[in-house]
Order: sequence, then C-alpha cells, then structure tokens
Amino acid sequence: EAGIHPDDIKGIEDIKKLPFITKDDFRKSFPDGIVHPSFDIKKAHLVSTSGSTGQPVSIYTDTYTIIKALFGFLRELKEYDVNWRKTRMSVIVDLTPGSAEEAYLNRTAIPYLGKIFSFKNMQFLHVGEEPEELMKKIDKFNPEFLGGYPGILRALAVLKRQGYGKNVNPKVMSSSGAVLDDYTKKYIEDAFNAKIYDVYGSTEAGPVAFECKKGNYHIHSDMVHLEFLDEDGNDVAPGEPGHVV
Repeated sequence: EAGIHPDDIKGIEDIKKLPFITKDDFRKSFPDGIVHPSFDIKKAHLVSTSGSTGQPVSIYTDTYTIIKALFGFLRELKEYDVNWRKTRMSVIVDLTPGSAEEAYLNRTAIPYLGKIFSFKNMQFLHVGEEPEELMKKIDKFNPEFLGGYPGILRALAVLKRQGYGKNVNPKVMSSSGAVLDDYTKKYIEDAFNAKIYDVYGSTEAGPVAFECKKGNYHIHSDMVHLEFLDEDGNDVAPGEPGHVV
C-alpha cells in the first residue's frame, strides 16, 4: 500500500521511506495480521504490554529474541558493576501471566538457561504483592542489587525510612517500567543510601537505553534504531524535545 519495494531498502537510513506502524495497527490487526502468513505462532510466545500508556498491545515473540534481549540486561548490569553470576540480586517484576517479564523468566530464559547456570543468587518477586510482604522477602534474601519499578521502589523506601528491612542495604539499584522523576530518585537513594540508575525498555522493543554512572543515556544501538521526531515526523535538533520512535 505504501508503494515500497524491498529493493528500495538498502540500509537503516532508508527506514524513513516506510510508513509508521502504530499501536492501533497492532491492536486492529491482531492476531493474523501482525505476523507473516508462514509464521508458526505455536512456536512463539504471546506477550502483552501493561497498558500503562493506554490499551494493552499484544505481540508474538520468539525464544531467540527473548534471549537476545537478556544480553541488553547483562550489559546494563556490567555498567553497574553487578556480576549476574555472583551478585545477590532482588528484582521486582510483573509476573502476571502473559506479560513480557513472565515470558522471559517462566517460559524461556530460566527454563532454558537454568539447565546450564544456577540462579540461586537471584530473587524474582511479583510487583503485585503488598510492599510489606516484598520487604520481608527482600530482607531475608539480603541483596546487593535491587531493581524494580519506580512506584514499588518508592513504597519500599517509605518502609525503609520507617525502620523496616534491616538487611535491605543494596549497593546499587536500577529502575525501569515508568518515569523515574528527580524527586522520587532522590527519595529512594536517600532511604537506601545507594545510587539508582534508570533503564528504558519496552515489551515491543526490548532493551532500548540505560543510564550510565555519569548520568548519560546510552542506546542499545545494536538492538534497536531510535528516531527522535517532531509532530510532522521530521528529525528534531539535538536538545529539542521530540517523540521517541
């Protein structure tokens, strides 16, 4: 419909020739219209977004894509001096059936990699649990690294200030899944006396970018191609606000 032939695409710079695919396109075309006719959905994993920016979006992903996305996570951990094999890690994620994180942990990564590696140094908790219960479990695990959504980390920070979680003293923390504003960031850091770094990703794209120790954001450019565009789809100038595509 767009009048584009595969031969018109020579490299990533030609992506501007292609029309946008919106979340509404995914919703309206689900399930058969979002995959190639020869794609076997029985060999794929159905995952859905949380719907935090509107209505949920469901897509299919495969084991290869999920495992590749984990390498982005490992890159981020390395920046924060976290050894994924040895560092005691408590990570609060969305383990709701059908979520991307549930697909990563319960359906692919842990079952596959668990045959080779031990994950005894990792504690995975569901964000839907009460903060008090989460704090008890984390306190018992005594992690060196704590990761989760800004909202639940802020709730834990409130409990920490109230005297809960004597053993919850992470050396470093990371936040993802929602905006980490400056006030929340400082509140969490002060409560736990540890730095917290922001990580940006999505169900549809996987790892996108992460904050380094110097406070700059680094794009996983080997995994995603980002454009920063204005309302008309044109590139914005450096420092100028735009839409992330």
